Amino acid sequence: MKLTYGSIRPLLIDELCLLPAQRQYRLVVVKPYVYEENDKKIVIPSGFLTDGATGIPDIGKSWLFHDYLYSSHQYTSGQKCTRKEADALMCKIAEYEGWKPLSVVCRAFFSFNIFYVATYAWRNSRKDGPEFLQDYSRELFETRILPHLK
Repeated sequence: MKLTYGSIRPLLIDELCLLPAQRQYRLVVVKPYVYEENDKKIVIPSGFLTDGATGIPDIGKSWLFHDYLYSSHQYTSGQKCTRKEADALMCKIAEYEGWKPLSVVCRAFFSFNIFYVATYAWRNSRKDGPEFLQDYSRELFETRILPHLK
């Protein structure tokens, strides 16, 4: 496994104002993160929006790869990804990063999938696909600013 860490930052107040009210995003990728293993690759590009780790502190970056796979349902290298693969990858990266207790908790949670929370999140996060800050910025410019410049 090869991990290349990029950088992530909190969204600014002005940026949060660009997003629809129902979105819970609070972080944006500034420099890409990359995961590679065998023929599978994930590149989380600059601008990718995330709500951070759900229900736990933002420990390590395994949750970021998990969020990306849940929103895209595929590796950047083109292969489809199942929910179980996404869940297993999160646990694997957490362990690789030295967060063994988090890895154990993740495996237990995803194995039992109490109340089908993971299944619900898998089905619903894909509806919009991955979302990027620049898409919202472009939409704002085209719909609110550009018309006033004409």
